[in-house]
Amino acid sequence: MTTKQREVTDAQAKANATQGQVNEKKAALDAAGKSKDDQAKELNQAKADLQTAQQTLAADQKDQKTKQQAAQNVQSALKKAQETLTAKKSALDNAKKELLSAQDQLNQLEGNKLKNSLAM
Repeated sequence: MTTKQREVTDAQAKANATQGQVNEKKAALDAAGKSKDDQAKELNQAKADLQTAQQTLAADQKDQKTKQQAAQNVQSALKKAQETLTAKKSALDNAKKELLSAQDQLNQLEGNKLKNSLAM
């Protein structure tokens, strides 16, 4: 598991824990007999904490997706570069074979020319 995946998992756990805290605070406020205004303030704070945790989680997930896409783009570029290098190597190998063949033909022609000049 990557660091970012752990962070996303941690953020999810935090969001779940915060939702649990919202529910617990609501129940605790009801049980404590606090005024409705105090209950509303604490509940709103707990909801704001939950929303912040959810936003952090969403941002972390988006960041993770962006990094995965970037890694895939790099892998794709490397694969294309490898294919290009393989094609160029093949072309060079073919050119080398052609040059060797041409050199052999030239050597034969020079050998024949030498034989002809000696025969004269």
